Amino acid sequence: MKRLAVAIAILTAGCASRPEAFRVSGFEPDELEQLQSAADEWCNATGGAYCPSLSGGENTVELVPELSNGAGARYALTGGKGRVWIADRSDNADWLRLLRRSFLHELGHNAGCRSHGPDGTVMAEAEGSEPDHLTASDVQCANQ
Repeated sequence: MKRLAVAIAILTAGCASRPEAFRVSGFEPDELEQLQSAADEWCNATGGAYCPSLSGGENTVELVPELSNGAGARYALTGGKGRVWIADRSDNADWLRLLRRSFLHELGHNAGCRSHGPDGTVMAEAEGSEPDHLTASDVQCANQ
């Protein structure tokens, strides 16, 4: 019985420590709408189990001129704080869609997906092959 209580405490602590509140910087109002839309989709898809917020917190989402590896976005979890960097590609006609999709993917890492998913999922590694909305596989990855 004691082992079960310890296991439940560890699992609960892991869920409680997942960073969900993000400060955002460098985004225009229409871009912020896309970020919020991605956060809302995770909340809806997980039945409220993972509801990222764009209202403060120690986690950050930053728009940067470019990333050193040429990727569209990057996520890191360090010291219990999540950081998301999104490369500014506002010169692309499809920018708002790309921005939303990139943030949706990076939130997946924050939700618990430590690896990339198969092609055809938001969590796919290859940029451009992922759909615009979460798949059952994406949600399952976050629930592991």
